[in-house]
Amino acid sequence: MGYISQNESSRTTRRAYLRTVAGIGGSLAVGTAASQTTRATGDVIWRFETDADVFSSPTVVDGTVFVGSHDSNVYALDAATGDKQWAFETGDFVVSSPTVADGSVFVGSVDHSVYALDSKTGDQQWTFDAHGPVGSSPTVMDTTVVVGDAVGSVYALEMTTGDKQWETALSGDAIHTSPTIKNGFAFVGSDDHTVYALDATTGDEQWAFETGAAVVSSLTVADGTVFVGSHDGNVYALDATTGDKQWAFTTGSDVRSSPTVADDSVFVGSDDGRIYALDAETGDKRWEFTTGLAVRSSPTVAAGTVFVGSGDNTVYGLDAETGDSRWEFEAYAPVESSPTVVDGTVFVGSNDDSVYALGAGVGESSDGSRVRQGTLGHHSEATTDAGGGSTSEGDTSTVGIAGTLAAVAGIGGGGYLAYRQSSAREQ
Repeated sequence: MGYISQNESSRTTRRAYLRTVAGIGGSLAVGTAASQTTRATGDVIWRFETDADVFSSPTVVDGTVFVGSHDSNVYALDAATGDKQWAFETGDFVVSSPTVADGSVFVGSVDHSVYALDSKTGDQQWTFDAHGPVGSSPTVMDTTVVVGDAVGSVYALEMTTGDKQWETALSGDAIHTSPTIKNGFAFVGSDDHTVYALDATTGDEQWAFETGAAVVSSLTVADGTVFVGSHDGNVYALDATTGDKQWAFTTGSDVRSSPTVADDSVFVGSDDGRIYALDAETGDKRWEFTTGLAVRSSPTVAAGTVFVGSGDNTVYGLDAETGDSRWEFEAYAPVESSPTVVDGTVFVGSNDDSVYALGAGVGESSDGSRVRQGTLGHHSEATTDAGGGSTSEGDTSTVGIAGTLAAVAGIGGGGYLAYRQSSAREQ
């Protein structure tokens, strides 16, 4: 059962209105494509409506926004106007966030498949059949695509053919997290309560750290430390080489949001409705900001502003130093997609079926640990070097809205898939 936050009559009324003004599956442009440095904070630049919730987090490459939807499609949208360039239909929800490298879009689907699509046309290049639903977002390492599935397997696939290079079956519990690759390790979390470090070239397990509950938060790595949340309510800092715990910070509920690190602070949301800024070295709380409902979106940071969505239907722009609210944008339904900021524009999905482009109020782009590792999204075509971090390839001088750098600091599609499965178990 999916996450429905408004009654059906409200959703139908909203859809009817949007289709009247914008056309079915179309974009509604608001104003003109003003300079990113003058665009007012929270202004809607454009809105594109799909036919179902957008939990997937947008990736922006060469002036195109790539994003999945619960309507089973992967969309490519013009970043400046929101116009649809192409759509590719899979067999089920697309909660995975796309990754783009070497002209290909890599994305998972709940139909048990991993797809490679031509980034310009949307034509299918190959498909790989996993053992279970794929809510995990793929990560690219050199010429290898690494991704997990909901029955506990992690796969390494050859980038151009989809051929399997290795497969590691862990405990059999779901892998909802998206792999993070750094210094020869592929880090993943599992529903079996465990964080795993695998050899990125062989898939062999290097270490494992057990938390107190399921791990659907994707990991990020900074300065030799792995940061991750758990359903046990904690944010953990682990030694990336050994898995030893360095510190743990306890929130008031499950941590499904994925951390990002910028300027020695860890930014993360919690189901307790708060966004936290923690000292990356000690875990001490620097500030917290309270929203109206669970924060499952993952923060991204640009020019001293933290951007994040909440279950209270709102996208927030917060001062990274103090946590004070700089601006807020209210959608029609929960925002569990994670924002990407590119040259002063915030791209984000919502459970109101829409993808939004909003004025960020800053003229820069997302930065932080997730950008450097190419995990859960990126701007210029990014690959991850298993030996030492990330590299970016392709044109980084793209004119206009595409900019030079962006990130998706996201919970990842697996987070929604975990929610969906846990909700089904509770019915």
